[in-house]
Amino acid sequence: MKYKTIQSKSYLPVEIAYIWCEGICEKGNVRAQNEDYIFLDKQGKYVLLADGIGGHEKGHIASKSAISTIKSILRKKNIIKKELKDNTHEEDLPIEIIRLSAIVEKAVAKANAKIYKKNQNLIIEKRMGTTIVGAIFNEGGNILWFHIGDSRIYRYRNSILGCLTVDHSAYMDWIAKNDIFTDTPNRNIITKAIGIEEDISVDINWGRVKNNDIYILCSDGIYDVLNDCQISEIVSSSNNYKNISNLLISTAIDAGSRDNLSVIVCMIKYIYN
Repeated sequence: MKYKTIQSKSYLPVEIAYIWCEGICEKGNVRAQNEDYIFLDKQGKYVLLADGIGGHEKGHIASKSAISTIKSILRKKNIIKKELKDNTHEEDLPIEIIRLSAIVEKAVAKANAKIYKKNQNLIIEKRMGTTIVGAIFNEGGNILWFHIGDSRIYRYRNSILGCLTVDHSAYMDWIAKNDIFTDTPNRNIITKAIGIEEDISVDINWGRVKNNDIYILCSDGIYDVLNDCQISEIVSSSNNYKNISNLLISTAIDAGSRDNLSVIVCMIKYIYN
């Protein structure tokens, strides 16, 4: 089955020839409503994915609101040049990354405040909130990624798949503590989400892109039923990288996913040097 896709292509003049991106946001076969939301910048400079949570099916409001707020800041003209105008920065850390990090922190804080305020005004037992994961590509050949919650970003490089994020979840906290004396917590209990608490911190990291890198952003509707080996096999076996997003969605549904499913695939086609 072919799912409705969103595509973008970005030509970057410094090192990257172009970035091709495609995303699918699918309700799935079980949930009554799609509470996931994705956005792909038309120029391919950044991509965003959110998985909404909350009572009375208001998760879709939170996910859409978060992405709308964050993209409104990221798309502002010359915003990077306006941030951190001084040239002081950490050793070996590009000034562009510091500026982008400051912008992301500002955008996420604004999105959190907006949804938190909505929660204060609503009389519902369970607050609405959302995960967020995003990737920003800049002209210097760097990628900055950030996340809150358990939506993930993977990188497929040199035939090896690696997860670049660590879920904010009770299960991952349990793993980190190596607490063998308590029961294993549910993998879907998240410990951090936009809009639930008044203040929020966002995890940010970065790296250099390489020729033929493939970056995959996804919600838990994908990886709950497909492990890393299965995702890697789908990517490696696809004879056309433009089929990867569709294959991930269809395979996850066939594997019995009971959640909404969202995925964004970004391909670094080639680099000049």
